[in-house]
Amino acid sequence: MEAELRVATDRGRARARAALSRACILGVAAILFSSSPAFAQKKVERKLPLGMEGALRIVNMVGSVVVHGWDKDTVMVRGTLGAGDNFYMGGGYAGAKMFVESANDRDPKPTRLEVWVPSRIRLWVKTATANIDVNGVDGGLDLYVVSGTIDVAGNPHELNAEAI
Repeated sequence: MEAELRVATDRGRARARAALSRACILGVAAILFSSSPAFAQKKVERKLPLGMEGALRIVNMVGSVVVHGWDKDTVMVRGTLGAGDNFYMGGGYAGAKMFVESANDRDPKPTRLEVWVPSRIRLWVKTATANIDVNGVDGGLDLYVVSGTIDVAGNPHELNAEAI
């Protein structure tokens, strides 16, 4: 009887150790997954009415800004923000502004913005280490980048592009 009890106790301990090992492995995997950059990013998708000949200012310090002109009196933005970053957008029918506020100014994470705008607007984009891509915007363009590229396709009424 004592031998049977000892065998049963040993089996119970072995099961407990196996369960604990599985729990530890799952816990470590959860920590690694939750700290991965893909998990930390957040999506943004917003719309705002903006007149066909309004003005829009975009500020995104790190990442990319892609702007498409379209025949709607609406600004639509889709993007992916870095961990802890915030996206702000506001304005009225004559003018609007959108910008990304970094959670850590010393080590900002890349934000990717794709924006659809009325094709005849006046567009101003400022970045630091982000690429700017604009296509189909016929209004005036003011584009500034410190370390990145500027690509423009279309026939803008006016173009000011500065890459430092």
